[in-house]
Amino acid sequence: MPKKGKKVTPQQGFSPKTVVAFLLYLFALFFGSALFPMATGLSLPVALISCGIGTLLFMLITRGKMSFFLSANWMFLPAILLIMNPDAAQAVGSMAWNQAMGGWVVAVWIAGLIYIILASLVRLFGMDKIARFFPRRLIGPLVIVAGITSMATILEYHVFSPVRDFGASPYKTWIIFGVSLLATVLFFTFKKTRSVFRLAPAGIGMVAGLLATAVLDGTELLFLSKDLHQTLLFGAFAQGSSNPALFVFQDLETYFGFWSYLHFDWNAILSVCPLVFLAFGVHLVTMDRIDRKAETTLAQEPGIDRSLVAEGICTMTSGLLSGVPMSLASGNDTLLKKNKPSYQAALVAASVVLILLAVFEYGTFLQNIFPRAVVAGSLIGTLAFIALRGVSLTFPTGLKIGKINWAWTLLIVVLGLGLSGVSFYNSLTHVWDAILIPGGLSLAPLSVIVFLAFSCFFVVTLIQNRRA
Repeated sequence: MPKKGKKVTPQQGFSPKTVVAFLLYLFALFFGSALFPMATGLSLPVALISCGIGTLLFMLITRGKMSFFLSANWMFLPAILLIMNPDAAQAVGSMAWNQAMGGWVVAVWIAGLIYIILASLVRLFGMDKIARFFPRRLIGPLVIVAGITSMATILEYHVFSPVRDFGASPYKTWIIFGVSLLATVLFFTFKKTRSVFRLAPAGIGMVAGLLATAVLDGTELLFLSKDLHQTLLFGAFAQGSSNPALFVFQDLETYFGFWSYLHFDWNAILSVCPLVFLAFGVHLVTMDRIDRKAETTLAQEPGIDRSLVAEGICTMTSGLLSGVPMSLASGNDTLLKKNKPSYQAALVAASVVLILLAVFEYGTFLQNIFPRAVVAGSLIGTLAFIALRGVSLTFPTGLKIGKINWAWTLLIVVLGLGLSGVSFYNSLTHVWDAILIPGGLSLAPLSVIVFLAFSCFFVVTLIQNRRA
């Protein structure tokens, strides 16, 4: 925490800097939430609406003292990949999609309630006592595992499966995937672009992937088959959107039909609940970094408990609408820096504009023009970025972290990656179903590791406190 805090006041009046902040916030809001539904088979336009509403709710609950934008919570990615099959067979609004969404939404609601319970514990016992059970040496290795474990599944769903099962062009798929991934990694490598990158890590990769797709389509039309149906991006534009009207009022059954299928899915619930504790630890780290870089004391006023309640309510609201769990985006400290005001009006305007743009059926059109290889490359780059954050948490001052912490880190990472590898292999072959899915209960490997790690650390911490 900073020794001396400063009050961050909203930017008053209209200025070019406010316009720039508005555009950056709009960029961050869109790309911070667009990749999650594209990768998991959720509805993009409803997810964008959820992001805009969630950001406005967060500012309202924190009484305007935290002018922060929200994005999809990537800690829950392994769980939703287990429940929601992003393959084309589960199109938005289909019977299979509604049934899966009915169980997932209930699990996200329970996650939001756990947020509020944790906020109550912080309020009751104080942040210092609760934070002892969420140290960086525990959160860091788990974030590393969270960033790596879903990569194989993403490759299978969005690269291997389209080529193997749906006849996608192999060379186009790999070129688009490579460009998206390389653009994301290279953009983050350059120091001068890192702060902007953190606004929305996926944005650069998605834009680069679309440009690569356009080049390949142009080559296809000019020199190869000269058939528009063989293109990816141009063909989607030519087809357009069949219904450019306001979808919220005209197609409720497609986008919100899952409300009729709400039920308790124990696979979803037991996979989500442990991940809330990891998300809680990441929230603490994010708030601490924002306070240090902006020289504020937001963790004290309005307080971690209020920000946790806000994130929990936003997660429940977003879950009800789109199934996307929300979190405080890590890039908020990019626009909130030392001696600089927060652009509250710009963030409110960007949230409202995002909602208005997503309300139209063109949101579905945008979801269709992004090739799955673009989604895979951008997402794997984002997951790598998350894993690097875990490394920085684990080794804040270099590799000298002590033998016990080294052993703890290696144990979590090795077990996490090993269990994830076994689970992924079994999802393809089903040779160990009787062992890994007893009684039909299938859990995300990350959820199992998080549960075991927190359980062990909780017991050890209690024993140490009693001895002290």
